[in-house]
Amino acid sequence: MAPCIMKMTLILLITVVLCSSPGAGSSRGVVPSLLQTLLEGTPEQLQSGPLSRYSIDEATRAALAALKECIDALPREHVKALTSLLKLVRAEV
Repeated sequence: MAPCIMKMTLILLITVVLCSSPGAGSSRGVVPSLLQTLLEGTPEQLQSGPLSRYSIDEATRAALAALKECIDALPREHVKALTSLLKLVRAEV
């Protein structure tokens, strides 16, 4: 389980940095909201919240569910640290 958590955390951090950079376009609001929901929400909130305006295929839904499971397996202090990082990045955008 540890390799899964490490890979998913790295993917999450890279996504925060890349999608929050200048020129990220219309995704600037959706991506941080998606990341916030991944960190603090439920799988159902992912579908009804930031992704509700998009047509998401089953493979993508399964990938998001697996990512959410990995994030949920992180120690609480790690999730809190990632949430703080996301808030910091959002404040700079």
